[in-house]
Amino acid sequence: MQFLYHNVLFLMLVPVLFLMFLIITNKDSFQKHFSQEVLAKLSISNRHMGKTTRNILFFMAIILMTIALARPVANEKDHSFKQEVASIVVAIDVSKSMLANDIYPNRLTMAKQKLLDIIDNSKKNAIAVILFARSSFILSPVTQDFNSLKILVDNLDSGMNFDNGSNIF
Repeated sequence: MQFLYHNVLFLMLVPVLFLMFLIITNKDSFQKHFSQEVLAKLSISNRHMGKTTRNILFFMAIILMTIALARPVANEKDHSFKQEVASIVVAIDVSKSMLANDIYPNRLTMAKQKLLDIIDNSKKNAIAVILFARSSFILSPVTQDFNSLKILVDNLDSGMNFDNGSNIF
């Protein structure tokens, strides 16, 4: 076992030992003024846990917290794994220039159709869609819920009031 923070063990050792010394040597003020016989008659006894048991549990808790602060590591190795899901982010221009008719019926409809084709062909991918004109909008964060993504893309209307201009940044 190794510790990530060795200095915590050494720095916390001094206060723990000092606290242990104070609790063990400190007597109650009643013990200074009364004898043990009188204290036994005046005090209510705790059947479950005595003072020494309480102190031992308290010190064990402090020691365990100190060890936890030092961050013990059982096996510090680099683990490599293959990521089976690839994330794809698609950005679509939704400015007024996408309504040009140089591609039938227009550029935006063609972009939507191509995006739906990408969604249909993506089985082990996660897809996000960003719309941009003068400002950008997240249509969908990275998701593998292709049915919802298809509905969002299908309902993307060219009649929406997006800003004029294309700011690719």
